[in-house]
Amino acid sequence: MSLVLRELALLGSFFVKCPGDLRLKRWVGGLFSCPEIEHHILVFSSSCPVHRPFVEDEPPGFGKYFTRDARITQLFIIMTQNLKILRDPFWDIIKGLGIILVVLGHFLQSRQSNVDDNLCYRAIYSFHMPLFFFVSGYLSFRSLISGGFLAKRFMGLVIPFLAWYFVLGWAEGTIHELGIAAFALRLVLHPDWGLWFLWILFSCYLVLYPVSWIGNSPSSRWLVTGTGILVFFGVRFFPSDNFGLPLLRLNLLFFLAGFLGHLWNLGSYGALKRFVPDICIIGFFLLVPFWRRVGPYPFEPYLRLYFPGGAGLMIEIFNYIVAFCGIGALSEFAAAVSAKAYSGALLGFLGRSSFEIYAVHFKVLALVSATRFFSGGVELIEVIIGVAAVIAISLLISHVLLRRARLLNLLFLGSRQIPARS
Repeated sequence: MSLVLRELALLGSFFVKCPGDLRLKRWVGGLFSCPEIEHHILVFSSSCPVHRPFVEDEPPGFGKYFTRDARITQLFIIMTQNLKILRDPFWDIIKGLGIILVVLGHFLQSRQSNVDDNLCYRAIYSFHMPLFFFVSGYLSFRSLISGGFLAKRFMGLVIPFLAWYFVLGWAEGTIHELGIAAFALRLVLHPDWGLWFLWILFSCYLVLYPVSWIGNSPSSRWLVTGTGILVFFGVRFFPSDNFGLPLLRLNLLFFLAGFLGHLWNLGSYGALKRFVPDICIIGFFLLVPFWRRVGPYPFEPYLRLYFPGGAGLMIEIFNYIVAFCGIGALSEFAAAVSAKAYSGALLGFLGRSSFEIYAVHFKVLALVSATRFFSGGVELIEVIIGVAAVIAISLLISHVLLRRARLLNLLFLGSRQIPARS
């Protein structure tokens, strides 16, 4: 791994020294923002003669600054076509755990009428979607800083969001029942009628787009942070509840936290590594019994009695604390699992396939729940088999049907590639 970093750093040092196109500099800055690579760039910095290469799919402005040097060209090909060598399996594992929790939560929801009395269900729902927004924010750092990503995100998120909604609406007869105009308006005003996560995630990219105008130099970090905070409060107090804004208000903070965590490289601080995981684990297990998805919180009457003007804000802060504690606790578990070869590989595969599972599993869940095998209870063996069946069938449909047809892949999966093993 260190050899790969050294080789890519040598290539990075050449790019960084190239003058000219700002888009090229942003592209380079995004690829080489890893501190370990930055160190090697400083060590191996060297100049190269500039000539036109023979490489396809080059970045903007690339052709003006490259070299015919065979070694540099080969390094560029390795970097652009095999960037998975730099992929951290930890994030795939945490997404794999997250998608299992999503399916488990929906499975429990389909089995119990009083599911909100189930502590396991409440624990899952207290943080499982904030987890995905946090991870998306962290992993989207380079895209947001570099700019030029909205078209790609629109194709990968909004097109599947619309395709699933309208195709299922046509198949189920809802379009005929409501009329196409009313059916479309329902989605515009309330995206949670569809795969709302896709629309809200795109909205996070959209509202935070201004940070791409600032750049990623050390001197601009405070400006990027301030811009992100201003955007959050602008969304928080925007006077509308249409277009999914209530869901965006709930989840934008987690996306922003992941993005800023990557910006400031918070994981490198020793004190945070030592104390934060334990605080999150203890805090989550102490606080989650008091969390509620619907209905009053156990402590809510006391808040409204003693803090009548601030009870709502205090409950909102409590929800954020529980969610962040849950994210931290699951992250610690994912770090432990990543050391296990087989479980880590399986969870990593599920994480790389999390989009497909999320998109397909709703209808699969209805079919699995209707089979005679399940009695309607929540016995442990039924839950395990049911969740495993939903995930397996969702993957089968995705890989066998949707991926093999280019149009279906584009419409329903955002033209995603088959997940490669890290």
